[in-house]
Amino acid sequence: MKKSFFLFSIIFFCITSFSQEIDISLKLDKGSSYKLSSTSNTSIQQQVNGQLMEIEMKVEGEIDFFVSDIIEDEYIMLVKYDKLTMENTAMERTMKYSSESENEFDLMSKLMANMTSKAFNCNMKKNGSISHISGLEELYVNIIDSIPEASQTDKEQLLKQIEKAYGNKAFKNSFGMSTHIFPDSNVSMGESWYINTQLGGMFTKDLECSYVFYKNTEDHYKILGSAWIEKDKVEARKMNGMDTEFQLEGEYSSEITINKETGWIITSKSEYFMKGDIIIIPNAQIPDGMKIPFKLNNRGYLKSN
Repeated sequence: MKKSFFLFSIIFFCITSFSQEIDISLKLDKGSSYKLSSTSNTSIQQQVNGQLMEIEMKVEGEIDFFVSDIIEDEYIMLVKYDKLTMENTAMERTMKYSSESENEFDLMSKLMANMTSKAFNCNMKKNGSISHISGLEELYVNIIDSIPEASQTDKEQLLKQIEKAYGNKAFKNSFGMSTHIFPDSNVSMGESWYINTQLGGMFTKDLECSYVFYKNTEDHYKILGSAWIEKDKVEARKMNGMDTEFQLEGEYSSEITINKETGWIITSKSEYFMKGDIIIIPNAQIPDGMKIPFKLNNRGYLKSN
């Protein structure tokens, strides 16, 4: 009788543990700061006229999110970069930039240094989605305009590089893919849900990502994400002034560990790859058009400081 009761207790515990619905969402405190360190490594391979070109890019940052107010289901945040670094390698040449560089002739590093400790506005919902950003683009545009030693050409090049790495879209995509992970309702262990998001960059269509409540420990939850990146079937877009089609497909995966009390990221690992062809439509510069075989791999890592 005792053995039967003990077995029943174990079965009942397992059933209730797995069927218990849990609120997994952001639960941040007004007046508190939440810090993240970010690393993104991207490798690109493309063949142009039969010649293989390889590009490596590494972008790192330390970011502070301060919750200044909470309005209904949104956190009103002041966000600032504490540290920024960027490293690009192409054609066996490496360029490094850092907000902590002391080289006064390095305009990119000087711009990064001026961007740190200056706050911009970000609204983040309790499901982790970023609903609004303001002040970020104005921040670096004003800084670029204030560099007297930079020519207009230098300023335009700096603006393109900064927008690509730190602009509104880049910020939403890099952090949104790691924070916009929460379900709209309570979930049980092993339960899945779907979220539409975007990778950004050359991939413009919505990405339907599947998430699963994978682990529940004493102090954290673990969530796994995955998605299939289908070919982007939109009309040709401009690239370097030429109509271009991006016939690329791939996969996305992520593993996010979050704090049980706040929902804030402890660690987030993500990876996606795309491969296929970039098609340049025939034009005055390239009358016969061009097909460029293309591969991209990106690994991202976030860690709470």
